[in-house]
Amino acid sequence: MARALRIEYPGAFHHVISRGYQKMNIFLDAADFMRFEADLQEVFYSHSLIIHAKCLMSNHFHLFTETPFANLQKAMHKLLSRYSAYFKSKYKHRGKVFEQRYKAFLVDSELYALDLVRYIHRNPMGVLVDDPLSWHYSSYKNYQLDCAKPIYLETQMVLERFDRDINKARKKMKDHMYRNQSSSWFPEDFILGKAILGNKEFLDRIKDKLPSKYNAEFTGLMQLKSELKIPSIKKFVSGINVDMCTKVNLLIYAFHKKTSLNNLEINKLLGLNLRSSSITSRLFNLKEKSKKDMKLAKYLIDIEQL
Repeated sequence: MARALRIEYPGAFHHVISRGYQKMNIFLDAADFMRFEADLQEVFYSHSLIIHAKCLMSNHFHLFTETPFANLQKAMHKLLSRYSAYFKSKYKHRGKVFEQRYKAFLVDSELYALDLVRYIHRNPMGVLVDDPLSWHYSSYKNYQLDCAKPIYLETQMVLERFDRDINKARKKMKDHMYRNQSSSWFPEDFILGKAILGNKEFLDRIKDKLPSKYNAEFTGLMQLKSELKIPSIKKFVSGINVDMCTKVNLLIYAFHKKTSLNNLEINKLLGLNLRSSSITSRLFNLKEKSKKDMKLAKYLIDIEQL
């Protein structure tokens, strides 16, 4: 799949990510955060969308959403358009504010809700704050404190996964936030087909909920036909005369581009032990190097055509 799917159906959950154009900051002061919060509340309330977790950072934001009426794309288009107009007017900015396409990964909420909520709320930690409760622009405070919450925010589903008793649930959630053994959890490691945070069993459960327009792509995901490309990818890369590190990076690039393997599966297949951030860095450096290396650039083109 050249472009990641945006799969929508009534009752679906998504992990939504949007970044500033070329990683530029989209929130420059407190007023910007407040304006986006106001736009988010108005747009998501008018479209009957639910948010289970959010975190706004300087140059991007994360949302864990639930869409009762399968209208996430409409809501996101309106939200980003409104905030872009505000940003351009305030800062006399010309050009794009956000990256062209926001990311929206379909989520198996039964399997990944707690880890995803933790991941989203931990975004500012070690970068902006030491305690996520100190970051004003996330929903974590609404989970831990008795404070007013936005009308679109729902905390009950997540808290009840920890405990029916609110105080016990908050304590268990806080423990979960700081649990060392899960500190390296990244959603990118579990993405299937560049579109779904879930496994094959989840795909089987939801297949009857999907509109017919997804049939072809979804069938490909279910059958994972792209994994048949693994032998041809290995054969092609093995014949390239480059150092071993570059060869491994080319394999990672090819598996990302031409298969539905996620980062964990790529790690296992290649016998590596890399974090998602390391894989992302390797891919970025490979592309940057190809801008100055004609042979490497050709290898990337050849991989695209496998």
